[in-house]
Amino acid sequence: ELPVFSVITSRGCPANCSFCASSVVWARKVRQRSAENLLAEMEFLENMYGAKHFNILDDTFTLNKQRVEKFCELLNRHNKAYCWLVNARVNTVSPEMLRKMMQAGCKNICFGVEAGDDAVRKQMGKGITRQSILEAHRWAKEAGLVVSSFFMVGSPGENWESIQKTLELSRMLDTDYPSCTIATPFPGTAFYTEAEQKGWLLSKNWDEYITT
Repeated sequence: ELPVFSVITSRGCPANCSFCASSVVWARKVRQRSAENLLAEMEFLENMYGAKHFNILDDTFTLNKQRVEKFCELLNRHNKAYCWLVNARVNTVSPEMLRKMMQAGCKNICFGVEAGDDAVRKQMGKGITRQSILEAHRWAKEAGLVVSSFFMVGSPGENWESIQKTLELSRMLDTDYPSCTIATPFPGTAFYTEAEQKGWLLSKNWDEYITT
């Protein structure tokens, strides 16, 4: 197996998902390193440890189109044969961006879908449409990327019918790696506040929580 090196190129996310603790950890404001700075770190890791494979851990790598395109341009200009994967929101990508990412060595893109029920996604503040979910997955597959999709069950307002819609959407997406987690009220999130107010928390001992 080849070693994979994790890098963080930005902190913060402007989205307002009720279940996400990103704003608790990183705050809401987005701070991004330049494309040049990111390439310099990757080259350092290559020179020191032979790094060729990278996991970019940003909540949403694709927020800034210009930065993404600059990064891809630099990789191609310097003939870097790196393989890398990213997390993205479906409403921040385009066919052109995804093609450039693939041509610059991106192998895998991970999209947070969460739910197939429009009403459930709206209640959790996800801020994405069914159309954008379908388009982003299709564009990524057409670009030649491996696609991972994140789903979640147990969100407020969800029922068995809603979960069935999530299953149906996951089949429509033809994603390469679907995964599903249990909705968990992390401290500091809107979901946690609601769960506490409504008496849903059976325990605050986090060793007792199963989140996958």
